[in-house]
Amino acid sequence: MSDEETTPQEQPERRGSRDRRDPGGDARRPDDEALAERVESERAAAGVTDYAREDVPEAEDTEGVEDTPTRSGVADTAAHREADAEVRRQARSGKLDTGDDTPPDAERSPYPPTRYGER
Repeated sequence: MSDEETTPQEQPERRGSRDRRDPGGDARRPDDEALAERVESERAAAGVTDYAREDVPEAEDTEGVEDTPTRSGVADTAAHREADAEVRRQARSGKLDTGDDTPPDAERSPYPPTRYGER
């Protein structure tokens, strides 16, 4: 073998250089394990998946803790239900100004509005 003839195994790997016979794409070969860890951490940061088990602290005993938040909201109160019923009654009777100029359901046409003039 002469000095000019070297096999691909003997040539040092240069970043960005490709053999013309290779398909296009990224010339660098990423570390699969590092890539998997990076993807997992990015997905966890985005909230798509759970955190890695080793990153999650141990669960604490919450027995007897009284300040835990509850799921009850405003919609569960009697005052909210009464107000909602009143709004619905006024909207049905036509007394409620909804902010748009649409007529009550009884006066509406069953067809959508058209841009073409009647001939």
